[in-house]
Amino acid sequence: MSQHRKNISGIVLFQNQLLSNVHIMKKNTQIGTISNDNGLFKIPIKENDSLFISHINYKKIFIIVTNKHTSSLNLKIILDEKIEILNEITIGNQKSIFYVDKDILTSGAKISTKSLNLPFAGTKKEENKSVVKIRSGAVVSLDNLINLLNGNKKRERILKKITIEDRELAKIRNHFTDDFF
Repeated sequence: MSQHRKNISGIVLFQNQLLSNVHIMKKNTQIGTISNDNGLFKIPIKENDSLFISHINYKKIFIIVTNKHTSSLNLKIILDEKIEILNEITIGNQKSIFYVDKDILTSGAKISTKSLNLPFAGTKKEENKSVVKIRSGAVVSLDNLINLLNGNKKRERILKKITIEDRELAKIRNHFTDDFF
């Protein structure tokens, strides 16, 4: 009579806390169940069956069903916490943010605004030729002040004006012969 299959109920606990999602499987069969949110489960068993109980956070256990288990129809399973001991690791010196790994960056790579075809790649910053700048305070550019005092600024403006006039005359000469003048 003890060889007949009976549905047995059970509860799964850890330190008097109900455990859900615990797998209860009959060894060497395809029969199994999972404990519900209240830690309860029900599985058909007979005497001398082997139950395999597992959960990812707890130690796995095997229970061999005895006459005591089948007669009570109530099984109380208490699991122990699984603790994994990891190997020791050593952390080396942290590299500087300016460290260049030779395996990653090759020395032949030249990256510029022109090689990336970025807009305004060939432009140059316009030189500020003002004598006095006022920002959060007064700043005097000595180079520009000296050029203003010794006449270099005036000569530069005159040279620029003459260059523009020469270009205009060259355009006119291309259209007319020397006899015209």
